[in-house]
Amino acid sequence: MKQSRTRVEEPVLSRSQELYAPRRSRTGKTVAWALLWAASAWAISNIAGMGVVPQTLVICAGVLGVVAMGIAAHRHWKAHEVTPTQIRAAVAAGLPGVELPRGSVKTTGYQFGSVLTPTAPRKVIIRAVPGQPPLPDLNHDPKVRQKVVSSVAVMAGATYRIEDKKTKPGRRIVLSRYVVEAEKDDLTEAQKQERRFTDAATDLLGEGTTCRFTWKETPEKEDYLAEILVTAADGKQLALANKKKTTIAQLRTRLPGSDFSVQVDAQADQIVFKRKIPLPAVVVPPARHQPLITDDEAYKRFKLPIAVGDGGEQVVWHPSKNPHCMIVGQTGKGKTVALHGVIQGLCQAGWRVWLIDGKRIEFLGYEGYPNVEFLAQRVDEQIRLVNQAREIMDQRMEMLRKREITKADLDPIAIVIDEVTALRDFMDERWDEVKGRTKQTGKSPAMKWLDNVARLARSMKVHLVYGLQRPDTTIINGEARDNFGARISMGALESADGSVMMWGNGAIGRQVPDITGRAIGRINNVPTQVQVAYTANPDPDAGDYHAGMVAAQWPKQRFHTQKLVTDAVPSDESVGVTWADILSAPVVDAEGKPVEFDPVSSPESRELRKQRTNASEVQELKLQVAANMAEALALFPAPRGNTTAGDPVARLVTAVQESPFMPSHDPMMKNAKRIAAKRSREKVPAQSTPSGMETAPAIEPAESFFTEEAVGESYPATAAEVRPDQRLSCDELTEEILVGEVLPTETGVVITGYTDDGVEHVIELENEDAVLIGGDADGD
Repeated sequence: MKQSRTRVEEPVLSRSQELYAPRRSRTGKTVAWALLWAASAWAISNIAGMGVVPQTLVICAGVLGVVAMGIAAHRHWKAHEVTPTQIRAAVAAGLPGVELPRGSVKTTGYQFGSVLTPTAPRKVIIRAVPGQPPLPDLNHDPKVRQKVVSSVAVMAGATYRIEDKKTKPGRRIVLSRYVVEAEKDDLTEAQKQERRFTDAATDLLGEGTTCRFTWKETPEKEDYLAEILVTAADGKQLALANKKKTTIAQLRTRLPGSDFSVQVDAQADQIVFKRKIPLPAVVVPPARHQPLITDDEAYKRFKLPIAVGDGGEQVVWHPSKNPHCMIVGQTGKGKTVALHGVIQGLCQAGWRVWLIDGKRIEFLGYEGYPNVEFLAQRVDEQIRLVNQAREIMDQRMEMLRKREITKADLDPIAIVIDEVTALRDFMDERWDEVKGRTKQTGKSPAMKWLDNVARLARSMKVHLVYGLQRPDTTIINGEARDNFGARISMGALESADGSVMMWGNGAIGRQVPDITGRAIGRINNVPTQVQVAYTANPDPDAGDYHAGMVAAQWPKQRFHTQKLVTDAVPSDESVGVTWADILSAPVVDAEGKPVEFDPVSSPESRELRKQRTNASEVQELKLQVAANMAEALALFPAPRGNTTAGDPVARLVTAVQESPFMPSHDPMMKNAKRIAAKRSREKVPAQSTPSGMETAPAIEPAESFFTEEAVGESYPATAAEVRPDQRLSCDELTEEILVGEVLPTETGVVITGYTDDGVEHVIELENEDAVLIGGDADGD
């Protein structure tokens, strides 16, 4: 019986695959022949009766010969088969209709390199093949010229340029390795900067790339680079997100300093680097009031400026696009002052403003303030308002679903909550206190109501403004962060988790200088350092009260009168106040008359809609800037006849420098705790000092960071090991940075980080470069 045999067929290659597939290496055959010769030599020595020592030498020589011939054969195959084949395939792919068969590409000028792989060739020669279309004329087509150069550079692993003198149009293309020439000593520093940047741009974006530099003069008659316009020859580098990011990061390492902003126009293949204008010391409200929200168009146009960033650009809250606003900051960083600016701007525009004071004492100055419809300071009152906001949203949603109304009919309502975390705790405590009276179980539903408002209220024109001391995962999860499109973090955030929650990056927001009002905000959807506007507290007993600014910010028209949520009345005296009683507590006006909520609009809002906004008032308002607080307050003179001996204005005039929002004008002023922690990490050995004993003076670091004293809790590593959220020191940096982003390049990494002053630094390192890596910003 015959046995069937399975025939294994060879895979069928396409003509393109066969044409650009390298021949098999002959290293195996070479090693086999070498072994044969070595064995023959040993046999001859044995037959000849040579001693043990000569035979041992013959064997060693044979082994070395076999290894040497194998390595030589492999290097010859890499240099004369693999590299030319890869270059042929890459160049042909960029030249439609052109085929480059074997023998059309020749590479010469190899150096040793590594054991198995030689260096990139010094010359690459591409020849036209008889019977095939001629090679393109590279002098008449810069794009094709760039494709050829780029393809050879990528495949050979070096930088090349075309030798025009040896290149024959249509017949031969000769490329030689390009080595950057050393800078001449007779060049000025400005010319050296321009050359370094231009060479980097040419390497990254192609030979046809142009750079236009704009220099300006300081008041001290010193030149500085103000702007660079880069026009790319290879626009693909800017069209792909990852390529664009890496390219810009590498170019930024060639800039003189880190204070440059970047604008990319992918359509025009252009990049503009502009020197940032220093942030102002003090920012105050606009000179004009917000225009009234008299109709739906005015509501859609409404923008509220909050801070000033690079180049005078503003951080604005645009409620019709970003429904909710969040301001985060520890005590003393200006969070509540920033909320004053938001509240007063909304009141000027005639919004219905509901204030929920988690601390119960921060908004005392808004009692009776025009267009503040509610000022809730008691817990029961706050719970009642949160529930009312949820009910209004549900009612509006149902009426819109039934097409009984349109969105244009709805009143915009802003609910401002300071200290959301404290509010949550107080509401939970109140729930635990009363739920047992009616045998209710579970957790308080109040925060879920706020979450639903944050999630669904955008189309219902119900907007939230949150004030928080620190990012809280129970309040700012991923979904909540997206709903709060307008975000500000005042001062330095404490942890990487907080930075990720706010900005999606563990380093952004943690390195902010200790200047009151300095923050991180979003400009053109990019987190950047900003100066938040100082707005006076309308409470005369507050330390940051200023009569002139309060009078200037006071709304010109009062449309919404302040209402009050009365105390909850128990429906059953034997049981006491229940949760249902709190939710149904009556709402009364200033005269004590019950108020019935219209979910669409109030009678006061309908009166507001009769007003007309002047066309000139539609323009976006600009915050005012000043060199110092005294100059800023001078923009708001106190009303005549308001100042008396005991008046808060007189107290403020005599002690304006003591304002908690007063920024420091001394550039040496830093956060003492952060500097002490940093010095302990860099200079103080890890040992405790007994109480009452004097410590030795700190040892000043040497020119390099690689000293035993400077290491502290840091450890030596290579650039390839650097990760985000680590502290980094190296010879390329003058001070330690917190790493925010690490982008890989062909031979190393581009690292973006921030100093303790919030200054951004971008450096490019080789993978094997030595660095020092420390813990996070908290020294952990």
